[in-house]
Amino acid sequence: MSLEGQLIDQKSLRAVTGKTADWNEIAKDCIAFAKATGGRLLLGSEGVQDAPSAGQQFRADLPDTVRGKLVARTINRAVLPDVATAANGGQYIELRIPRAMAMASTTDGRYFLRVADQSKPVTGDDERGQKLNKLVWDDHRQSPTELIEPHRLAALVLEHLQRYPESAISCIHGRVGGEIHPKQVKRALEDLIGRWAVRCEGDYRWRRYWAVS
Repeated sequence: MSLEGQLIDQKSLRAVTGKTADWNEIAKDCIAFAKATGGRLLLGSEGVQDAPSAGQQFRADLPDTVRGKLVARTINRAVLPDVATAANGGQYIELRIPRAMAMASTTDGRYFLRVADQSKPVTGDDERGQKLNKLVWDDHRQSPTELIEPHRLAALVLEHLQRYPESAISCIHGRVGGEIHPKQVKRALEDLIGRWAVRCEGDYRWRRYWAVS
């Protein structure tokens, strides 16, 4: 694991479990990373050490819970949570946040940028905020299919299949971003198959996809 900075942050498991969970804070960091160059949130350390507690474990469904909570609190943002194990046997969640493919914000209309090791709010009172507000207005005037560049979506889909082979399209859609229209994911898969980057087997709901190594 790595120290906090422009591309990485660390949070305790308390931030995403039980009564101490602070989903709005996690959503803020996701938006900040997405609006910068992307980044990673390592959920399972206190932010002052390089590894989780030895032998640390958590429920197997926690990554899906994290993704669902963040989908409900953010707009035009994709997160990819994976379980990782440190050398001391402690588990942590590596939450990868790609650079935003469209204007990303929290569902209550707030915007953040990652600056060094902090997630800074952006308001309409400064030059960045004025430019951001114009981009948000332009994005809202576009249709959903115009908000995502096909090559970026294809890259996300391929990355998912490299980590999770034999995935159904519903699983792929859920992990790359529930806010993305399913037809866009289907087109991305068809493009990848046409480029021999992905193969599939089965029909209809039983169809499964693999990345071609």
